Amino acid sequence: MDGTNFFRNLFLSVFFLASIVVTKRVTKNSIEMTKQVFGKKIGSFISLLLFFLVFLILCLDLREYSDTIAIIYLPDTPLFVIALLFIITCYYNSIRGLKSLGSAFYICTPYIKLSIFLLAILIIKESAWSNALPIFGGGGKEIVKQSLNKASIFGDLFLLLLIYPSIMDKKNFTKVTLYGTIFLMVEMSFFILSYIILFGYPFLERVTFAFHEVSKYVKIGSFSSHIETYFFFFWLLAVALRLSFYLYGSAVIYKTTFNMKSYKPILAPLSLLALILSMVPENPVYNSFILRELFYNTATYGLMLYSVVLWLTDKVKGRAN
Repeated sequence: MDGTNFFRNLFLSVFFLASIVVTKRVTKNSIEMTKQVFGKKIGSFISLLLFFLVFLILCLDLREYSDTIAIIYLPDTPLFVIALLFIITCYYNSIRGLKSLGSAFYICTPYIKLSIFLLAILIIKESAWSNALPIFGGGGKEIVKQSLNKASIFGDLFLLLLIYPSIMDKKNFTKVTLYGTIFLMVEMSFFILSYIILFGYPFLERVTFAFHEVSKYVKIGSFSSHIETYFFFFWLLAVALRLSFYLYGSAVIYKTTFNMKSYKPILAPLSLLALILSMVPENPVYNSFILRELFYNTATYGLMLYSVVLWLTDKVKGRAN
């Protein structure tokens, strides 16, 4: 756990280096600041790399979530149809603009968190805490290694810098982001622990969709049936909002990189391209355990390098001026 927290904190520290640069200009987002700090040519190239990073996450996760629904809940429904419904929802949410998307997050998040809290209580009732021992076992080095490689799961934070000019309460931006991130770290750590104490090791290694297996395992009294449908609904809601934000972010990065007046004309082509690319992986195993594994590992170091270089370049230019 110490290694995990260390590298998560390291990644968050690097994120706040980037936020220091962006928050200097209240009217510029992270892509505009990148072009200003690095210059037009280099800045546009780095912005294009960031676009590919965000867009590929959208494509890979779109396929991941579609596979999850197709395998567990709707085995008779074509995978393409599920992905198509997802991308239509994302397009609709994104084209309505940031204000509408933000309102959707504001309304839905408390209910999503409430459902997670209920699931947490039910997990504790069904768990055997002895499964958590020994805490490290023989894998201390592996925990540290994987914590660093998978730190990009917090990469969603960088999209907040993309919408920074639209945030009303800019004074408390850093504080609120820090508190929210700490809450998410505790929440994620708890659920990783809960999977271990519920399923035990090494059986957990054979559980592909842990969250959905947990929701099928827990019960509310002796009269409940198909309780997983309740948790599936809120999981679906959270997934749709996350993918919508990534589609919106991809379009805004593209628009800013190429100095377009609006992001909306590019939304439809990006949605179609994301749908096509999400169908490229041959099977769920190749997408989840090879492509996503490789990409998230690469994204971790890419985002950390970007933040450090952005901060250092801005410092050097500031002193030169």
